[in-house]
Amino acid sequence: MQKFPIIIFLLILLHSCVSRHAESLREAESVMTEHPDSALVILENIPPKELTDRHSRALYALLLTQARSKSYITETDDSLISTAVSYFEKSGDDRRLMLALHYLGELNFNNKDYARSLTALFKAYDLAVQLDDKFWIAMSARMIADIYHENYHTAEEIEFAEIELENFRLSHRQPHINHAIIDLAKTYVAAKKYQEAFDLCQQAIDSATKYNDKILHFEAIRLIGLTYINSGNYHKALPYFHDVCNSAYANRRDSIYYGIINLRVGNMAEAAKLSQNFDPSDNQINAWLRYIVCVEMDSMHQAMKVLQQMNNFTDSILRSVMSQSLGTSMREFYISERKINEASLKSTRTIAICIVIVTIILLTIAIVYLIRYRKRKSEIINNNVEIAHNLRELLAKNDAESQATIHSLLSERFAVIDDLCRTLY
Repeated sequence: MQKFPIIIFLLILLHSCVSRHAESLREAESVMTEHPDSALVILENIPPKELTDRHSRALYALLLTQARSKSYITETDDSLISTAVSYFEKSGDDRRLMLALHYLGELNFNNKDYARSLTALFKAYDLAVQLDDKFWIAMSARMIADIYHENYHTAEEIEFAEIELENFRLSHRQPHINHAIIDLAKTYVAAKKYQEAFDLCQQAIDSATKYNDKILHFEAIRLIGLTYINSGNYHKALPYFHDVCNSAYANRRDSIYYGIINLRVGNMAEAAKLSQNFDPSDNQINAWLRYIVCVEMDSMHQAMKVLQQMNNFTDSILRSVMSQSLGTSMREFYISERKINEASLKSTRTIAICIVIVTIILLTIAIVYLIRYRKRKSEIINNNVEIAHNLRELLAKNDAESQATIHSLLSERFAVIDDLCRTLY
């Protein structure tokens, strides 16, 4: 008997822990969008071993992965988020399943497992479309575009970058709209759609002025310069990269591009000076600058050496792309799988509709039969009532005649008796 109070106490303690952690999970989920760092602190204070039910464990896994992603912590182990995906696939919670699939795709992207990443992201994208969630449509499209960019699939990258920008605009979310403008502009530059890229960069500059965003401003300036470089107009590109390289937001590639521009406009000394500051093996653009400088200075031996390094770098990229050339195939496979599922769903719906129609027809026949049956019964009852009424009238008539006859007979008999009595008297 002494064990029962202990068991009851343990159950109460367990229920208290579960309730407290459930409240913590709700709080973390509520502040995730605006304050992911606070959500991460809340989640890290929850001991995973105290989460006893599957729902709490799956929600904890999703929220912790999401909070780490929003806090710029790169995840490489998919065991945590896979728990959330497995649970929410069966729970019917499409919104949380969408989020879990998105972060699974992001994790696989970080691991350069692009095939698995695309599979998860396409599923997340479709769920976002079903939920009509513009923000998460854009988020999934952005990740898909990034994968196609890494694998040099420019046409598909443009498609999803356009979807990204359109849906971020529909969701009215800043600074996501500005980032999407830059993403699409970069894609247009790579696809040699220079006028479209230039127009987007002008939009980005206007937005940077409105929001006082210096990073966005110089990113747009950089892309305009790249547009002029790729179109061969180096004189127009020169002031843009001059501004970028003299800002606090310049990177190494900007100096390389600036060197190429100076080389093309005839500033050989400046170009040679810039080319000496970089290792030609660490960047293809830098190697190209060194190669051009060597050719212009008639240093063919050095030019061939740099060209060999460029060839090795290009081969490495080609091997990488060939090993990951599943982007289009995965998309076609997923589209085919989705069409099969849609066809199956359509067939199921058709069968369900046929069953409903047959059921309605049978019910209609049954109702018509019942109505006719009741109508026939009603007619029989009415006929019987009419017959009864006629019989009553007939009986009433016969009764009146019988009473008159009896009265007449009695009158005659009384008259005879009266005469006899008179005679006797």
